[in-house]
Amino acid sequence: MTRRPAILLTIFTVSCLISVSISAQGSRSSEQQSVLSIQGVEQREGVYKLALEYHPAEEAPLTAGIIVWSEPSHTPVLVHWNTLAAEEVIKNFVSGEEPMAQTSGELGKSHPRVVIPFTAGDDRMVVAELLQPDGKRHIVLGALVNLKNFAVTTSFIHTQTGETGPFHHCCNGPLCSQLCVDCDGPYFTCNLVECTIECDNDSSGGFPKE
Repeated sequence: MTRRPAILLTIFTVSCLISVSISAQGSRSSEQQSVLSIQGVEQREGVYKLALEYHPAEEAPLTAGIIVWSEPSHTPVLVHWNTLAAEEVIKNFVSGEEPMAQTSGELGKSHPRVVIPFTAGDDRMVVAELLQPDGKRHIVLGALVNLKNFAVTTSFIHTQTGETGPFHHCCNGPLCSQLCVDCDGPYFTCNLVECTIECDNDSSGGFPKE
């Protein structure tokens, strides 16, 4: 993993910088599920495009922010803050180091697309956490995947108590059309060479479990 200190460009628009071409549909109705999608493309060394979309279910609790990590280097590549969350939650957020990009907007209506000075290197996993207003975090996606060019989506139940799951994970890439699997937890492996997807029991990419 290689990184540089400055952000090249951050774009706060809903228009697609990167087309996220996968969708997640489980056995439950869409009104009951929250859906999170991430797509990443390494254009060249030090130039990385990242897209994030999150559509909370109607009955989902308030989410203060979404944190996207690259693992196992544990690099916070993006934090997207919910403008409806209290400012003190944002001020109290401590990741150990500044994220490579920060965006903000109302969740479900704002979909950040950023270009960051990042190279995946030996990293092989993308992890997404939901940050609650009380500071608690919930990992909702942990995908072992080729970070140079990928798209992943997860849909899940998010209760008022903050509990998440079960999960319906999907992924695709340049050689593979949509692959999906139902899992009890947030971790899964997407092989974009052999075009296979399977559930993982833990964070095999090096990210600590909750």
